[in-house]
Amino acid sequence: MSAHYQVRRSLTTRYPKPGNPNPLVDLHTFSLATFLSTRSLGLAKHALTWPGEMARETRVLMEVGWVADDALIVKEVDRAARIGSVVLFTNSETVGKVVRKLGKDGEEGDDGWIDHVSLP
Repeated sequence: MSAHYQVRRSLTTRYPKPGNPNPLVDLHTFSLATFLSTRSLGLAKHALTWPGEMARETRVLMEVGWVADDALIVKEVDRAARIGSVVLFTNSETVGKVVRKLGKDGEEGDDGWIDHVSLP
């Protein structure tokens, strides 16, 4: 009887894989305090939007991160990473404010793509 061993290794793939549909995402916050006091998911979950928000089918949310206890920042780009914006949500607001424009008509001012770099 012989033993068989399976060798596992990590393989990094770029997504979405060719032939697969692009993921569609929405952005929400969740208030644990509201949920614990009301036991209602509907009251605790808040959809986030912003002026000029791209359609779900054409965007990538490149970065989402808390920058303070009450401030969330979102970096949105089109699928070609040619145009984008940085959006700031503060004080539990559900409508964000575009604080930076990215791409040719924004800060970069060229025809290159928007790199994935950490926001300052």
